[in-house]
Amino acid sequence: MLYDKKWDKEVKVVDEVGQAMLNAADYIDKHGHCKHTPKNSQGEVCLMGALLHSSNLEFEIWRQTIGLPACLRLKKILGMEPANWNDMPERTAEEVTAMLRHAAYNQE
Repeated sequence: MLYDKKWDKEVKVVDEVGQAMLNAADYIDKHGHCKHTPKNSQGEVCLMGALLHSSNLEFEIWRQTIGLPACLRLKKILGMEPANWNDMPERTAEEVTAMLRHAAYNQE
């Protein structure tokens, strides 16, 4: 029987919240990152703003299905409120997108 070692690679699977986090990271890459506001006049977004604006959901639906679960997951990983972490003076867009991509696969 044919066998290829590439078949043994672990496949990373994300849930709905994880996919939203990946989408948010891509959104920041495309539109830019800001602090202290969900979205500024240049179209740049903060961490939570990226989660919201990268979805096509109405706010209340987003809040219940993505926003709150994402916030809880991020808070567990960061040890603090995601918005406060995003707004730290030294925080960069690269750190935010890397953390979102990491959190997307951390479903515990």
